[in-house]
Amino acid sequence: MIGGPRTAAIRYPPRPHGDAARAAMVFAGDLAVYRRVPALRPLLALARTRLEAAFDGLDPQRAHRSLDAGEYGRRMAALRKAWRHDDAVRMAWIEVFRDIGLDLDDACYDWFYIRALPPGDSHLGAHTPRLPPHRDTWGSNLYQQINWWAPVYPITARRTFAVYPERWRRPVKNGSAAWDLQALRRLPAAERRNFPKLPEVMETPARAVPVVLEPGEVMAFSAQHLHRSCRNTTTLARFNLECRTVSAADVAAGRAAPNVDGAAPHVAWDWFKRLTDAVPLRELLGARGTPAAPMS
Repeated sequence: MIGGPRTAAIRYPPRPHGDAARAAMVFAGDLAVYRRVPALRPLLALARTRLEAAFDGLDPQRAHRSLDAGEYGRRMAALRKAWRHDDAVRMAWIEVFRDIGLDLDDACYDWFYIRALPPGDSHLGAHTPRLPPHRDTWGSNLYQQINWWAPVYPITARRTFAVYPERWRRPVKNGSAAWDLQALRRLPAAERRNFPKLPEVMETPARAVPVVLEPGEVMAFSAQHLHRSCRNTTTLARFNLECRTVSAADVAAGRAAPNVDGAAPHVAWDWFKRLTDAVPLRELLGARGTPAAPMS
């Protein structure tokens, strides 16, 4: 256990792991770590190749020593944009999910992320952020959302992210009621700087637990988990891959995490599309006769 009585536990399910079994695990608050996933090897190799190219052959974990913050941020911005839309990345993630056992006819995703967290504070920025405590559900309002997280290089407890297992079913004061991604996107670029990138946490939660995985492992956890970046107190940058999924079957079956404190004004059905052919989640739900309403 990583929390107190029935807060959350790290589980190591076998593969293939079906959607219903995974939903039962993660929507109860547990964190599923899939070990030695063969299909992760090509995805991680692709990430390392793209990182090395982005930094012109510099060791990505040490590139911050040779580049100023502005140049470092520009390179990460270009890489993140290219990664997000790269079909080779999508196909590699599909193979990872096939290996784990997701039903690809139901699996929908929003974007693919490659993140950097350099040491200290000097190289933090819009494309190298240290994220504060948050629940993804404060923004998406989708309690069927599952987050996937995998390190590109070895990490430690001083160079990772952390979860707050004791807050799984305990409310946290937050600004989700006033945060609206649609409104953010309508703002002129100059005004977006003053708009919070995430719904704000309005208290200081205690006892975050660092998560340490090995390259070749990937963690699945509910978007309802309160989590944050850890301050990187090492000499190496942290790089990781992320993806968020929603299973149309989970929505249809009413499988979801509990909503204990979210008040988002919209449900982000339109963020998600099927992995294999980009059919929108809303369309898949309509074909099933499933009402597009939040379920908690």
